[in-house]
Amino acid sequence: MKKILLILIALSSNVLAQDSIPQKKFSHELGFNSVLLIKQIISNNPASTLPQLPYQIIYTLNFKEKFGIRAGLGFNQSRTETTVLGNPIPRVTQGMSSAYRLGLNMNFVKFKKITANAFVDFTMEQNKIDTETSSNSGSFSSTQMISAETSSLGPEIGFGIKYSFNKHIAIYTEVPLQFALNKSSETDTQTITDNFNGGNVQTTTSISDTKGSTTKIFLPTTLFLSIIF
Repeated sequence: MKKILLILIALSSNVLAQDSIPQKKFSHELGFNSVLLIKQIISNNPASTLPQLPYQIIYTLNFKEKFGIRAGLGFNQSRTETTVLGNPIPRVTQGMSSAYRLGLNMNFVKFKKITANAFVDFTMEQNKIDTETSSNSGSFSSTQMISAETSSLGPEIGFGIKYSFNKHIAIYTEVPLQFALNKSSETDTQTITDNFNGGNVQTTTSISDTKGSTTKIFLPTTLFLSIIF
């Protein structure tokens, strides 16, 4: 009987000691787009198959594992040179894109290793592609620059699912429904330079200028490898 009482006292004191440990009010969660990372390693065109969210990195500041503030960042830059028949100067195409989001998160289901969340964000994306074609005839040289720019901004809502391998490592995917206002423009700038006198003439022509809106949903094809600390 004394041994049983001692065991019960030891167990109760251990439980009380665990309850007295203060719980963390805040936790940080940093996610990396594992699909884009793998495809960049094995492919020259990471976006060639499955459509992906445009964010390489996401971050969430959780409050008592219930509510959170989240952000996302994506950035891509490319440069290609194309040989043009009859022109010794290659055509150069440069692209740059960026994507941002900021919003609120709520975890509404937590069962064993699975956590489900709902979110609302404000998103913004920008893309620019410049294509430069140059030629030189001796007396004069000419350069044509075709610039195409697109931008979009608007809100999105959705839900996500996270599977935790342990308290520090998890995988996360989500299904966002995005509403965006879009704007795109394309211009043609031509520059003719006198190679002997040094003067030049430049003209810029607007090819297109459009505005509109889109509604799109992303399937859960993006997997983020999350580090929790």
